Order: sequence, then C-alpha cells, then structure tokens
Amino acid sequence: MADQLDELPRPRDEARPDSAAVATATDETATDETVAGGATTADNNVSDSAITADRTLDADDGTPAEDGVTGVGEADAMDGAATDPTDPTEATDPTEAIDPAEGADNGQADGIGQATATEPETNQADQPVEAGAGQTEAEAEDEDEPVDTGQAAAEADTADQALATAGADESGEPDEDADAQTLPPAAPIAPAAVATAATAATAATAEDHDTEEDHETVRETAGILTEFAHVVGDPRAAARLTVTGPVDVLPSLYRVTAAATISVAAAAHGAAELWAARSGEDVPPVSVDTRHAAAAFRSERLLRIAGRPAPSPWDALSGYYRAGDGRWVQLHCNLPHHRAGVLDLLRTHADPVAVARAVAQYNAADLEAELQAMGMCASMAREEREWWAHPAGQAVAGLPLAETSRIGDAGDVRGGPSAVGRTRGTRAPAMPAQALSAQAQARPSPSRPAAGLRVLDMTRVIAGPVCGRVLASFGADVLRVGAAHLGDARALVIDTGFGKRSTFLNLRVASDARRLRELVAQADVVVQAYRPKALDRLGFGPEALARIRPGIVVATISAYGRVGPWSGLRGFDSLVQTASGIALAGARASESDRPVPLPAQALDHATGYLAAHGVLAALARREGEGGSWHVRISLAQTGRWLVSLGERDTFDLAEPKDGEIDPYRRTMRSEFGELSYIAPAGSVGGATHGYDRPPSSLGAHQAGWAPIR
Repeated sequence: MADQLDELPRPRDEARPDSAAVATATDETATDETVAGGATTADNNVSDSAITADRTLDADDGTPAEDGVTGVGEADAMDGAATDPTDPTEATDPTEAIDPAEGADNGQADGIGQATATEPETNQADQPVEAGAGQTEAEAEDEDEPVDTGQAAAEADTADQALATAGADESGEPDEDADAQTLPPAAPIAPAAVATAATAATAATAEDHDTEEDHETVRETAGILTEFAHVVGDPRAAARLTVTGPVDVLPSLYRVTAAATISVAAAAHGAAELWAARSGEDVPPVSVDTRHAAAAFRSERLLRIAGRPAPSPWDALSGYYRAGDGRWVQLHCNLPHHRAGVLDLLRTHADPVAVARAVAQYNAADLEAELQAMGMCASMAREEREWWAHPAGQAVAGLPLAETSRIGDAGDVRGGPSAVGRTRGTRAPAMPAQALSAQAQARPSPSRPAAGLRVLDMTRVIAGPVCGRVLASFGADVLRVGAAHLGDARALVIDTGFGKRSTFLNLRVASDARRLRELVAQADVVVQAYRPKALDRLGFGPEALARIRPGIVVATISAYGRVGPWSGLRGFDSLVQTASGIALAGARASESDRPVPLPAQALDHATGYLAAHGVLAALARREGEGGSWHVRISLAQTGRWLVSLGERDTFDLAEPKDGEIDPYRRTMRSEFGELSYIAPAGSVGGATHGYDRPPSSLGAHQAGWAPIR
C-alpha cells in the first residue's frame, strides 16, 4: 500500500515554497491505543506541531499538527469572470461597520480557481457577457449529511518519532502574540499505520469499479485519510474516519473534492473531540460522504427559495477584463461601495463594455495597485511562479495552514459560557462560571457537542459565516452581530444563516460598544473576519477579548494572512484564486482563453470548516487545560494548501445532477418562504446534526443571549 501511495502526483516547482517553517513548543504525548476494528495497537509519539500547507496527497508524506496549529483559510471563490458580490470571504473592517464611508468588508485569503459549470437552474442574469467581464458562477452547495458509513479498521506499526524544537517563526522573528505558545515542526505520520487504515476504509468505495478504478480509488482515498490526519494533527484520527462516495465529484484541475472531504471531516473531528472532552468518553468516529461534502461546498448555489434558485450575488461589472498590456485583471464589484470606487477610478459608467474600454487604458499591475490603494477589491491574474516570487506570496508561504495560540492569562478558566466578575462597562451582573458551565453541559451529545456554548459571529459573506453555521449545526447558540448600514447579499444571508439569530450593533456608538462587551463577557467564542487589527483599534482585539472574558476562543479570518504587504487588504475567494495562479492554471488545463476559477467557492468553504475545526478543538483543550485561545486562518493559506494537494484534472466530469444532490437536501419553513438547502455534512458517532432554527433577516433579534438549553 505504501508503494501505491508513492504514486500519487506531487508537483514540484522551484518557485513554489515546499514547506513552511513554523516555530512551535514541544508537548509530546505518547499514545497506546487499540484502533477500533483493528487487530493491533498503535503506539505513536505525537507532538504539538504546525501543519505545512504545501504538500501533495501522499499517504506516506506527512507532518501532523497537534494542539496549536491547524490549517484553515478563508476565500471567496470566483466562479466565472464576475466576482461574487456575496463573497463570504471579504474581510470587513469593524470601523466600517460603524462608518458607511469606510469599507465594511473583511478581506479573505487566496483560493484556487477552477472552471465552474453553470447549472441550468442557476440565475445568471447578473453575469457580464462582454469581453473581459463575463464568467459564469456555478451554484454553490451547503453542507450535507453523510449517506454511506463504513467502519475504518487499522493495523498500525509502532513509530517512534523525534520531536524538533524551535522558538521563532520562519523569519526568525518572535511571534506577534507575546503570550502565544509556539510549537515545533511536526513529526511525520507513520505511513504504515495510515496506509493500513486507508486500505480498510476505502474498500467499500470501490465495489462498483473495475480493478484499475478500484486501485485508483484506494490510492486517492488513502491520500485523503493521510491529509486529514495532518490537518487535525493526530495520526490516530485516520483510523476513526470513514470516507464514502467517489473520490472525484467536482470538475477541476485541483483536488477540490478531496479538499471538501478533508475540511468537512476536520470540523466533524473537532466536534468529536469536544464531545469527548465534555462527556469523558472516548473520541467517537466520524464519517463523510464525498458527494455530500461537495454539495456543502456549493451550498449557496444549491439553495432554493420557494422552489426557485436563490438570486445571484454577482454584480454585472464583476469579472475579468483585459488590461492594456494584455494581462487579465479581475474586478470585484459585488458590494455597492466597491462598485462605486471602481467606477470613480476608471471614470466611466456602469456598463461592462465601458468598463472594459477603461481597463484597457491601464497596465494590469498599475490598475491593481491603484485600486488596492483606494481600498477596493481587484487582482491581476498571475502565474503560480509569479505569486510565490511576490512578497505577499512569500509571506503566505511562511505560514502554516492555520495557527492556534494561547492568549491572555486564563489557565484556570474551564468549561462552558461564563462571565467572570463584572466586566468594566457592563450593566448586568455576571453568573458564576461554574453555574453557567453546568447549564451549558446539561445536554451535550454526539449530535450536539457544542450545546449551550455561545458564539458571537462578526463576519459577512461566506467563509466566516460558514464557520458560524457549522458551530450552530453542532448545537452552539450563534448570534450574528452586524451593522445596520452594511448590506449583504440576500442569498448568502439566507444560506449561511441557518441556526443563527441576528442583531445590529454600531461599535462607534458608546452604548452599542458597551453592549458588545456584555455579550462577550458571557460568550465562549468570537468569530471575526474584519481586516487584521481593525477590531483592535476599537478595543475588541483578541487580547482585549481575553481580558473581558478569560477563557474565550477567538477565530480570526482574513484574506491574505497576518503578515506580509497584503495582510491588511480586503479580499475574496475569487481574488485570491486570481492573484495566486489558480485561475490561470485552470484556463490552461481547460484550454480556455480567459481565467477559469474553481467549481465552488472552495477557499471560502474550506476556510470556514477549518476555522470551525480550530474553534472546536480549542474548546476541547479549554475543557482540559483552561486558557483563552486564538485561531488564525486566511483564504490565501487555504489556497496554498489546496494547491499543495497536487493537480488532478477532472474537467471531463459531468456536473452533479439534481437527482444526485437530492439525498442531501432538507426543507425548512422561514420568513423567506420554504427553503430547500443542503443539510450539514459529516457525522459524529453515527449521529446526524442539524439546525434548530431557520435563517432570519439581518438585525431581526435583540442583542442578547438565548436561555441555555
């Protein structure tokens, strides 16, 4: 099996960084565990580690990351030349949520672009068709529930691995967070253990294939299991994961189906870890069906409102345009203030043909720089080599897929939601941490491991909202906090609003800022996708949140990561794909004369699921060791991870048909009409999970917590 795994493609490019050096502090744990369904035991030395993003899906090549660094990135995948106006990966500036004059979008990181096939049902009326402007965006699906389940059996060879230690990041400089823990480079996963588990876990998926196809399925699924173990930082996790369904579902140059499966499985694994930490029981197995995961990655495109496709979030001006030097530039005009800014700079009117003529007067790099300086959203289409040579690409290459670090000084704070003492500026007295914790733990179960935990969702578009939706599907009380003057795409509000309540607060109004502090004081999690440091200026940065609520878990999602010249830029999934070479690679593979994005907002969705994994895993750690935690991910880091999985050209695949997606659909009544949506994907311990409330209009609820159930 190990020899078979070696056959998996591993593209090498001198211009592409092959690994990200990440500083970590060693926390070695020896494990001796009998694998369910296996004949032998695994005795593995595992270390806290950072996950290296640049890696192909090879089952024998791995570096697990534990306790501290996991990979996630948020991005706005671009389907078609037009950028998704509802792109969930745009980082919002918290000051913008307060001042309409300032942008309210939070940039998200870089994603892999692939050609998107348009489903007949998708409303493409808003897509530009003129030269340089029109790309069609494929419908995106929401999360699914697994259909097939199988027990993974594993025989593991004993693997004693040396643990490396380090104290600084790749640049040699100390980490930004002075109190953050650092972890050493990850030790490789024992290939024999994973290969054996992969063989057993994939046997069921190849029943309907001939010998050659069966061999390919086993190899690809083994690679999925191995990469999953890397992402969650636990080589034993592969033996607890069952993957069903075909290895390829979505047409692409990249392993988008594998990325979807791994991301969904990671979130489910985080939920399983939280359940084990709260119940005292063993970590339950998880299962994912590849077809369900693929549908979940296209949830916004598969949403049906009163029997009809949701309106397209793409603006007619969003898309690819030829610059005067012959290079492509992508304009993202889905939000009104971005659209207005582009037209102001180009000094033209809102017509794709007129915009194309105006863009042709610029060199691509100059136009990109001018729009970025204005705070607008645009990217020049680059080759992958160009991206890794660019300072922004080099900065991303120095980061792991995701980072989890300890912040503040809350080592003794454990358990569920609490408000320790009266927070300065709050009005209501706080309940004792112990009492709230007991209530929060009243009804956790494998289907609702986050029951009673409180989440503030301060995000927009896709990536951040997907993270909040995943947490809601596992039982968390999620309150979406936005500003009344900031618009959002209706279809995305509905698709990512399942299981959430929604309220408005203006952080520049003293009473609203005070109310947010009160909410934070009784929260367990804050997920924010504002531009880096934007909330810090308003007194709500990670360290400040940890002071308000010791024991908080903060997830920060950005477009281009926490370091580098582009770290403060707004961004979307599709822009990241364009900037990082994904879209041009898709064009070459599909023989298109224009950039071709991924078949889903893959960077957005993957970032959202991986962020949810980081949050759930941090909550599990808090149960055992206390502390406040900061999870950081970006779309660009997720894009790099996707590329690192290697190319697998599946452009010949047909788009999934409605009948193939129907098993993963559910219906729910709402204020918008009857909704047909993709059910949450992934299963923990064989239990299904779902949403306890339909989506609601923005600002429909009071700024307060629901009673703990």
